[in-house]
Amino acid sequence: MVPTQQYYPFLHTAFWVEHHVWGDWAPGYHLLNVLLHATSACLLGFALRRLAVPGAWLAALLFALHPVCVESVAWIAEAKEHAVGCSLSFRGARPTFRFDGKRNGALYALAAVLFAMALMTKTVTATLPAALLVVLWWKRGRLHWWRDVAPLCTMVRPRQRRRLADRMV
Repeated sequence: MVPTQQYYPFLHTAFWVEHHVWGDWAPGYHLLNVLLHATSACLLGFALRRLAVPGAWLAALLFALHPVCVESVAWIAEAKEHAVGCSLSFRGARPTFRFDGKRNGALYALAAVLFAMALMTKTVTATLPAALLVVLWWKRGRLHWWRDVAPLCTMVRPRQRRRLADRMV
């Protein structure tokens, strides 16, 4: 086994668990990839429906069946692509949108944990907060710094967030 230059602790832990469950039986890995991809497609459908996007389930069906997704589902080593990474990203988006309406700390914590898990699976997930801001802007027509942007800046200390907010106003 050749070591990889990339470090994805959540993904490597998932592979370790799968190896203990399936051993060298390849169909088990493929079955799990197919189930995770189907879960991602369903979560996408629910997210698009919640955002009131016309044709939400058609888009989810196209996501599920489009040939560009074949590599991620068929190759065991590509589980991070659509299977684990997308599932965690879509799962993290739901509590974020619910947090937007309720401002509940538990929803924020859940979204942050799911985001961290997705980030430990695939680094491109770092763009998720920006994508969520674009969706919030699309839904409302504008963004408020302190209400919308600051909660997604989890790496900035509260005092620095306040200074940034004061400069933006």
